[in-house]
Parts: sequence; structure tokens; C-alpha cells
Amino acid sequence: MLIKTLTDFLVQADTRYQIYDLGRRIRPIDNQTFSQIEQNQCPYPWPLQQHAWLAVLFWNPQLSNEHYIWFLKFPLDERGLLHPAAPSQFLESVAEILGSNLTGNLNEEQQQRLASNPAVFKPAQEKLALLHAMIAEKFHLPPSHWYPDVQTYLDGTPEAKPWEQLGLQGFADYVIRLRHDTPVDSLCRLLPKLDETPLYTLCQLLEQSELPKGVFDSLYQMINRELELAEPNPQKIAMLLRATTGAPQAKRRRQLIAKLLMAAPGTELLLVIAARSFEDLCDNDLLELYLKTLATISEPAVLFCPLYRELVSQPQLRLQLLPLLHTGHTDPDIQKGLDSLLSEMRSGG
Repeated sequence: MLIKTLTDFLVQADTRYQIYDLGRRIRPIDNQTFSQIEQNQCPYPWPLQQHAWLAVLFWNPQLSNEHYIWFLKFPLDERGLLHPAAPSQFLESVAEILGSNLTGNLNEEQQQRLASNPAVFKPAQEKLALLHAMIAEKFHLPPSHWYPDVQTYLDGTPEAKPWEQLGLQGFADYVIRLRHDTPVDSLCRLLPKLDETPLYTLCQLLEQSELPKGVFDSLYQMINRELELAEPNPQKIAMLLRATTGAPQAKRRRQLIAKLLMAAPGTELLLVIAARSFEDLCDNDLLELYLKTLATISEPAVLFCPLYRELVSQPQLRLQLLPLLHTGHTDPDIQKGLDSLLSEMRSGG
């Protein structure tokens, strides 16, 4: 059996499957698009550190109700195309360990051999919790046993358990359900009152949700109130902005990012924009402002060069950024950053 791609492998094993990007945010990739990616017909849409970070969910409804997940990372070339050798090597290893029975029970030795494969990685806890919440929603399964207590806490109920006694999975279940049946008025009232630890945890989860307008408005107002302080907290601003990443209010978020870049630029903010809000930089004016801020806030090698490299790897921004290396820029600060980057490239850095 000649197998070159994950798609071939999963189909020939008689499984149904769903691929998720697990890099910056958790996003489903439809099967046709993923097949095109595997055949190098299009670049990977959301690279992170020149890799594709994947969650491969698969199941065989004819055999059992169990679902299985592989967490895999594969290298990409400078154009964002998948290196085909990496998936092939992983699949050869899987075929050797499991044969064609992907959904059978593994013994301890098989589990260890599979986990030691260089393509396998362990996601952060919040992403694991969010993915499990998404899968439960996809298959119409009930939320975790943590969910009721988290819901009571975020409703602002006085007798709710303290946040230290609540499970991360319950917060993830709550956030995923924001799009559907969870009332948000209580959450909007509670957000400004939360301690930093539960607030930051919630922000990391909220970035995965298509935020209701009320929640977005609350986060927007909290950022503006922080800016009005004599000494704004840069980490808090960055985390609150991160929480708005998945909100459909793109125009207002871009206006907010522009305001932040002019009023309170800092390393935390610049990193969050590059990592989470890079799609907002498709706006040419905002991209110019971002590059200008990058070039002036520190020495080029510290921020401008590494973040430019990461941004230019994004297919959405590549055609905007790559020509700057050849045509130059009229802004002297941005040009200084580009010159530093070109010098690094010539020296093999």
C-alpha cells in the first residue's frame, strides 16, 4: 500500500477525520484544502515558526464511538509549502507501529513509540482544553463536569466557588458556548472586576471565540480605561487585545491597534499583534504604522528582524512585505530595519 499523505492514510484506514490548525489559534481546515496543502498546491495558511501545527481528529463510526487525536508538527519551506518527506516519515513509523488499525487500543510500548516520534508534540493546556470543548460541541456531547461551576462564577453569583477551585476545561467549555446559548450580560459586568490571573486565563481562551458584540465592547472599554491611567499595565493591555483576536469587529479592532501603537507601544503589544492579530496588518496603513513602531522601539535585531521574518512567512502578508526588501522604503526608520535584516541575510543570520 503506497501512502504519501495523511489524507491517503486516513481514507485508506476507513476513518472519518477533521484537521485543525493548532498554531496561533485553533481553526478547522476543511479536508479538500488540507489535501491541496499536502500536494503543495497551496501554502499552509497559518504557519508558526516555519511549521504547520496540526491536531488530527479521526474516528470510525462503524467500529466505536471513540475519537482519536494526533498532535503533529511538520516543517514548511520559505514559501510556506509543506516538506512532503516529514509526513511520509511519520506515516511510515505509524504503519510500522499500528499497521492499518488506527482506532485500536494501544499497549504501553506502542504509545511510547508513537509519542517519541519527532513529528509529535504536546500542546499547551489551554489549547487542549479548547480543542476538547470544540470536539464536544461538534459531536453534541455535554460539557465537562467543571462547566456548571464556571458558569456560576462567570455569572457573578455571590455563592460561586473561587476561581482557584475551578477547572480550566470548564472555562474552555464556557468560551466555546459563547457563540450559542451562553448569556453574556453577566460576563460583561464581571470582566472588569476579575483578578489578573483568571482574567488572563480567560483572555487566552476568548481569542478562540467569535466574540459577541457585548463582550468585545467590554474588552474595548477596559483597554481604553487602562490607557487613561498614569501608568498603564502593558501586559494587561496586550492580553485584553489578544482576547479580541477572533472577534468579527475587525474594523474597530484595527482602529484600536492603531491607537495602541501610537499611545502605548511596548514589546508585549508588538509580540501579540504579530502572533495573534497579524491578519489585521493586511490593512496597509496599519502595517506601515506597525513597522514604524517596530523600527523605533528597539534595535532592529531585537524586534524588527525576527518579527518581520515571522510576518513575511504568513501568506496573507507575504506579497505586502517581501517587495520591501527589494524596493526599499521611504521611511528612514523602516529602511534602517530593512537594511539590518538584509545584512543578517547576507551574513547567513
